[in-house]
Amino acid sequence: MSWIWEDTDWTNFGWDREELRVLLPAIYRQQGQLSGLARAQGNSDQSALNALLENIVQSSAIEGENLDRESVKSSLVNKLGLVDEARGRSTDKSDGLVEMMLDAVTNVYEPLTEERLFKWHRQLFPENEFRIEPIDVGKYRTEGVMQVVSSRPSHMPVVHFQAPPVDRVNQEMVDFITWFNESAGDPSLDPIERAALAHFRFVTIHPFDDGNGRIGRAIGDLALGQADPESIRLYAMSAGIAKDRKGYYQALENAQKGGANLSGWVNWFARTLDKSLGLACERIDQTLTKTRFWEQHRETHLNPEQHKALNKLLDGKFPDGLSASKYAAFAQVSKATATRHLTDLVEKGCLKIFGGGGRSTRYAVRNQESMPIQPLSVDITHDAALKKRVLTELTALPSSRLAEIEQATRGRLKAIEEQPKPSRLELQEKRGLIAGLKLIDQVSQASMRSPDKPVSTINQINAVKGGFRQR
Repeated sequence: MSWIWEDTDWTNFGWDREELRVLLPAIYRQQGQLSGLARAQGNSDQSALNALLENIVQSSAIEGENLDRESVKSSLVNKLGLVDEARGRSTDKSDGLVEMMLDAVTNVYEPLTEERLFKWHRQLFPENEFRIEPIDVGKYRTEGVMQVVSSRPSHMPVVHFQAPPVDRVNQEMVDFITWFNESAGDPSLDPIERAALAHFRFVTIHPFDDGNGRIGRAIGDLALGQADPESIRLYAMSAGIAKDRKGYYQALENAQKGGANLSGWVNWFARTLDKSLGLACERIDQTLTKTRFWEQHRETHLNPEQHKALNKLLDGKFPDGLSASKYAAFAQVSKATATRHLTDLVEKGCLKIFGGGGRSTRYAVRNQESMPIQPLSVDITHDAALKKRVLTELTALPSSRLAEIEQATRGRLKAIEEQPKPSRLELQEKRGLIAGLKLIDQVSQASMRSPDKPVSTINQINAVKGGFRQR
């Protein structure tokens, strides 16, 4: 069996970009959507907290280590300076894991160095942590053969991976660190491809006695963050990897044995990133839906059991709908009372009924219908009065609605830019969208909005000449 690193020119990787031509634009759209949803949420601290927590916990779970979520959450709350009812107590282990992750996704423009990697390794393995087998902490491995082996009774052991010998580690790491720092911003290398290559190249070298997978995933996050520092804190790549742990190890193993062609690994990495972004968008969208629902029903009189039921539905606890018997079980009331409570929620516009009636009756949240958010395309080149009027309308909007309009505008602009041959009208619209984004940015940067300002409706803004174009 030969390994990829045995070739003297092993880092001269190649991969087929055919699948990536479809994947990459979809990924960048999702990154933009995620950032827009986070801005619509107003305060994205909670989203960042949830994503970072998931990333840390799942990265360790991939290696078979189950962390105490509450300890990690407590460390995150402390490091981020948040106010949260964290029930756990932070430990040296959880503090170290959090510090490593925050360094990777926050200090994205700091160069990768040997000392930075050694620091991450020390944070992974605090001095007071009990270990059955001692390891060299904060330094590269210096002895032994590094292999990943599996075996079953009555079967010969299978070597899935073997790392380069120790006498090559130092030079391989010098070359890797140099490449990583110099490749940032390389126009010939897409940032997502670069992140996949960085992850693969580091775990192939396997420079440490332990912790290579977790540090390799942190390096991948660092590479992604250098290209998109806004959204990197909002999704958990490790959570996506953990959902396909077997596929992850198989893709890495195949790449180790497949010469310098990394098509399978790079495409797997991109698909997993796409899924991770989708999960993050769904999570934040669910939070926004919940926030809007309670804004719409803030004056609705509800009892504690009804509040609990609605929150469970909004959190997705009953994807097939809530029945009277399930309501009775968690609210600890009779089925007759449960039916009365649910009927009252229907009459108050909180729930809708579906199903065949009787025992099959189910209840789901009724979301208020709202005007669709339209992109802002406006020609203000020779119309200062129009520019002033549009700015006035945008200033009156709450930050969440302004972020939604920005998201819609960027989405429409991206769609036009992806057209092979946009029409004359589309090119005209593109100029209007760019102008609209500049106005939105002007309002955001000036911080002109305040909670007590009147809220303009979308219809009022659409009434402005050249305002929101209906598509």
